[in-house]
Amino acid sequence: MDIATALKELERRGDAGIRKDLARHGVKSKAYGVSAANLGALAKKIGKDHALALELWKTGNHDARMLATRIADPVQMNAATVDRWAREADNYVITEAVAEIAAQAAAIGAGVKVADAKRWSDSPDEWISTLGWNMLGLISDMGKLAERDAMAALDRIERGIQTAKNRTRHAMNHALIRIGNGLGALRDRALAAAEKIGKVEVDHGKTGGATPDAADAIRRGKTGGKAAGKAASKPTRKAATKAANSNGKRGASAASEPATRRRTAAAR
Repeated sequence: MDIATALKELERRGDAGIRKDLARHGVKSKAYGVSAANLGALAKKIGKDHALALELWKTGNHDARMLATRIADPVQMNAATVDRWAREADNYVITEAVAEIAAQAAAIGAGVKVADAKRWSDSPDEWISTLGWNMLGLISDMGKLAERDAMAALDRIERGIQTAKNRTRHAMNHALIRIGNGLGALRDRALAAAEKIGKVEVDHGKTGGATPDAADAIRRGKTGGKAAGKAASKPTRKAATKAANSNGKRGASAASEPATRRRTAAAR
């Protein structure tokens, strides 16, 4: 499919009600208002097409960029592309979608590394740091975050979450939960950190979203992708790519939940 056809398909699937919902979730860029279901159907029709993904991103249209994160090939993703996408993101919805494809690339040892996620998580920019922390949590879910890196992340979360920027706090909180539930050896350490941190306040605006209590979530063993993590840790790149692609469909759908009027943060 070429870029012109893809944009026409997105426009045809647009909905005014969903555009309003996206605006409530901080989407300021032009958007057709395509539901998660329609994005998924179109992504399935197109398949992996990295060249088209890059073209879609360049349009600046929110729905085009969401589609780009779904059809981008994690094997071909590199840190320079993720860095550019992160800098150009202007809301948490697209930032979380970019984090999905970046985490998939890191999990299979492509052109994105765990070190890149840490670098982005250290950024003073709210969206770039949000991307980095979401990546670290997802990489942990996929069984690809080394224990020493996870321990370092827990230390940084404990020290800095309460003074981090709004959506960064939300992403750090989820990384804490994912590490606590994904790495058994660090469960007690993560739980201690969560109890010391206490309640994490995040302004979700008028979206109805909520940030979960990390200590409670770790005690209950709630996490987002253990099955995907097991599959992503298989030794062959082919198997890992297949698992990453499957995980990406789940993650991109979650990231576009406002387009289907679901409560995004509470679901993640």
